[in-house]
Amino acid sequence: MKRQSMKSRIIVGLLSILLLFAMSGKTGVVHAANSNEGVRDFVTRLYTVCFSREPDEGGLNNWVSQLKNGMSGADAAAGFFFSQEFIQKNLCNDCYVTSLYNCFLGRTPDEAGKKSWVEQLEQGKSRGSVFNGFVGSAEFGAICESYGIVRGNGDWSGKSMPVSGECAGCAAKDKVDEEALKGFVTRLYTVCLGRTPDEQGLMNWVEALKGGSTGADVASGFVFSKEFQNKNLCNEHFVEYMYQAFFGRPADPAGKASWVETLDKGGTKGQVFSGFAGSAEFKKLCGDYGITAGNANYDKEDFKASGTCTEDGKVQVQASGSNTSKTETVKPNVTQQPQASQQKPQASQQQTQTIQQPSQQPQAGIQPQEDQGQPEAGQQPSGSDDTSTGSQVEQPQAGTQPQEDQGQPEAGQQ
Repeated sequence: MKRQSMKSRIIVGLLSILLLFAMSGKTGVVHAANSNEGVRDFVTRLYTVCFSREPDEGGLNNWVSQLKNGMSGADAAAGFFFSQEFIQKNLCNDCYVTSLYNCFLGRTPDEAGKKSWVEQLEQGKSRGSVFNGFVGSAEFGAICESYGIVRGNGDWSGKSMPVSGECAGCAAKDKVDEEALKGFVTRLYTVCLGRTPDEQGLMNWVEALKGGSTGADVASGFVFSKEFQNKNLCNEHFVEYMYQAFFGRPADPAGKASWVETLDKGGTKGQVFSGFAGSAEFKKLCGDYGITAGNANYDKEDFKASGTCTEDGKVQVQASGSNTSKTETVKPNVTQQPQASQQKPQASQQQTQTIQQPSQQPQAGIQPQEDQGQPEAGQQPSGSDDTSTGSQVEQPQAGTQPQEDQGQPEAGQQ
């Protein structure tokens, strides 16, 4: 009996240690109680999670002193969350709940949990009451213990957080999103037109994407623009450009040969475009930029070369299709302003059409492995999981309550 009891205690002890490791900011470090290093790390974490900045030395030292002299982790966290610096972020309910998850649970929110907390706030529950639910959690207790700090407890249900103005959390996300959209459009200018975008054209396309235009909508505006058509590309070079624009890689020989054969036998450039635009690889590339690929049918769109092919060398290889990759420049051969710099795509997008099953059998080639939408070496996609029209680019769419005059990180001052 004694052996069994001892064994049980050992197991419980080991489980407790593992929990501490799991909740210690994923560092695996557990600090001694009230150690200077642990307390400093705890405060630094609050600055990073709540203010998205490094602590100023004066503010850091003040918080460390208060924690080493008996302040609980809960009181310190309340000092940050109900400080003017945090309140001035004007966080919407969604962003506020996300910040609570990051601070007190050390993770991003699960959708169901986040939805529940946001609904409570929208139904009138105070932000202080929701704060209580997180600060009293076992997860936050484990995080505090990993830094050698006592969690403590309290009741902040009477605390409000007035919101007036733009949510800093949403603005930050929008900024990131816009940069990604700019990256997608810039990539098309570079790959298709061989030049950097003009500012007006760039922003027109970005606004179009914000308004709901798909990646295929925008790509069609470039591929069917006069500037691109004036390259007078032969079928071989047109196909190579499609691989670079939609896949971010050179063509595999078998796949390229099959697409060229499609064009040589009378297929339209719109058919080739539709095949690439509906591919799994293009969907992934668009996903990297945070946009929808779309899958409209452009089969009837076509243009013919009216002179010598201006492509004097093969298209250079792009390192990657992601929005963090660098696209090497394709040699430019034209100087006139592109149709792509307008907000509306070309006539190819004026009408929604049904994707037709191709009559030609696909050849072997290294093609994306997905059961729909991929250009299997010259084959058109047989279906779509996207009902995008692709028609016309739309216009943009616990302890004691902290004193009010102390414990608040007012720009690092106490």
